[in-house]
Amino acid sequence: MEPFDFDMTLDLLRQYIRVDTSNPPGFTRKAGEFLAGICEREGIEYKIFEPEKDKINFMAKIDGSGEKPPLILLNHLDVVPVESEKWSTEPFEGLVKDGYLWGRGTTDMKTLGICQLMCLIAIKRRKLVPNRDIYFLGTCDEEIGGEKGARWMLENFPELREAEAIINEGLGFVKSEEGVLEHTTIETSEKIMFQIRLTSHGTPGHASMPLADNPNLKIIEACHKLIRWEPEVILTPAVEEYFNLLWKKGEKEFNLKESLMDEDFKREFLSDISRKSMVTNTVVPTVLKAGAKSNVIPSLSEAIFDIRLLPGVDKEEFLGKIKEIIGDPGVSVEIYQQGEPTPESSTQSEIYKTIKEVLEYHFPSLPVVPKMLTVCTDSRYFRKIGIDSYGVAPVVYSVEESKLLHGNDERVSLENIRLCSRILQDMVDRIAGL
Repeated sequence: MEPFDFDMTLDLLRQYIRVDTSNPPGFTRKAGEFLAGICEREGIEYKIFEPEKDKINFMAKIDGSGEKPPLILLNHLDVVPVESEKWSTEPFEGLVKDGYLWGRGTTDMKTLGICQLMCLIAIKRRKLVPNRDIYFLGTCDEEIGGEKGARWMLENFPELREAEAIINEGLGFVKSEEGVLEHTTIETSEKIMFQIRLTSHGTPGHASMPLADNPNLKIIEACHKLIRWEPEVILTPAVEEYFNLLWKKGEKEFNLKESLMDEDFKREFLSDISRKSMVTNTVVPTVLKAGAKSNVIPSLSEAIFDIRLLPGVDKEEFLGKIKEIIGDPGVSVEIYQQGEPTPESSTQSEIYKTIKEVLEYHFPSLPVVPKMLTVCTDSRYFRKIGIDSYGVAPVVYSVEESKLLHGNDERVSLENIRLCSRILQDMVDRIAGL
């Protein structure tokens, strides 16, 4: 058969979108049953796991020759909630309109999940034996941290820990404001989630008597200090390589580290928030909690900051710096939530080189550059135990389309579905020696 089957891919994806896996509550049983039905029809081995009631992890497998360690195609089954009244279509209808498939999960990440499963189907139908086992792993709870999903699977199924690498979600390739695609990316690292809570206590009372130890005043001042603070610029290897390759002009090399020594260049470079977030630890207030009545001074005031740390940054040292900047013993600082630091995945591995070759083939003349994600994915659990993890979503977005992730009227173009499936199948075939 022809390895690529667009009609089947689109049909399965439309059905998959109709399975509401919003998290919360994050119930993925119906998604697991849907995927199981596909594998039953195609004769593909699969297993369903239930770490918590109605929270399903799904694993399918194509047996290989064992010549090389396994490859895992990782995806998550859950999606973020919707505000249905703000959508112009039904978010779980799977509607095809104006050249797009509309629905929650089309960009994050059911499209990539179905395209990954189609890779296994194509291998099975052609009766080919890959040089390694190929796993399809669909997990629950990625949108709330992955504790019952990727983490649980790695802790309970040691065969997954034998993988050479995983291919997971990426943010796709985004055109410039002028509508030109200038490069493609392979995501090899991500920032670490590190959230803190500031707390201040004071004497409650009537607002007509402004007490000096009003906890709101302490929290406001502490927040003001953190918001005004400019963290230092730090270049991780992946980020430095990303910009050096991206901004290389022909034979003329570019050196980001040297360029940042020029204050004018540095100011212009950091004026772009996406660039700034790749070279600094970001500190952003997200939750403020204080008071219950407009004429009462509260006894407690809180603020939560979402911090994203660059790989290699020591969390305890950073927390100490936060406390030093606030400099107020009346404001306590504690860790609210935190991720785990992970190494960057290799850009010298055979699988990375193969992914790069495939992207160069499908996007001739465009540079392929490693990139660091500023968000967290399940890749961190695999990187932590030494498995190279590569974020690859071979789709091309306009600037506006790239903003649809987690947004209202989320949708993916039919052309991107076609592109994703073709490129991913080519990638898996080459990695599997087919």
